[in-house]
Amino acid sequence: MIEHVIFDLDGTLADSAPGITACLAHAIRVLGAAPPSFGELRAFIGTPLEEIFAAVVPGACDDDVASAVDAYRVEYRRSGAARSPLFPGIPEALDALRERGHRLAVATAKRHDEAATVVRGLGLAGRFDAVVGSDRARGVRSKTDVLRACVEELGARPARIAMVGDRHHDVRAARELGAFSIGVAWGYGARAELDGAHAIANAPRDLLDLVARAA
Repeated sequence: MIEHVIFDLDGTLADSAPGITACLAHAIRVLGAAPPSFGELRAFIGTPLEEIFAAVVPGACDDDVASAVDAYRVEYRRSGAARSPLFPGIPEALDALRERGHRLAVATAKRHDEAATVVRGLGLAGRFDAVVGSDRARGVRSKTDVLRACVEELGARPARIAMVGDRHHDVRAARELGAFSIGVAWGYGARAELDGAHAIANAPRDLLDLVARAA
């Protein structure tokens, strides 16, 4: 029986691509480089910032990457978070899952403090028992690290968890921890990224039946 349903944030709960890509482009320009196209930047959503800037800024050293990360975060606090509306049907799906007795949480590659701020800004804080993001100081970097930290905070068993996300990072993290993986078709990952998921949700309302069947 699934007791906990853990959600990715960007591309799963919120349509955050416009805000994130604009902030990525800003940070890349700060380094004096030309940003890739919207589509190319969109494909990086869900990837740790350090990996993104190392990949898209030719010859970037560690200091360059750190500067880009700082520039991104300043710009995201200024304008990015406000450009991340919820996908249609998400509030209703969350409420229905809670009514069925499931405890909900968020596990995201965003930095922990940023994740909590975004969830509050979306008006969702009261629906989640935990919001967990990356924390490099604690060694919580990969999506698997984040999901493991979330599971520990909830005091949950991986076999009783469904992880809901739109990218291969989410599928892999669930598989590595022994959780049930649900890929979402409305997010930013190519459909092939979800091939390893146990189930696919084409719309938020599908989550209810998929979680019930996983039990």
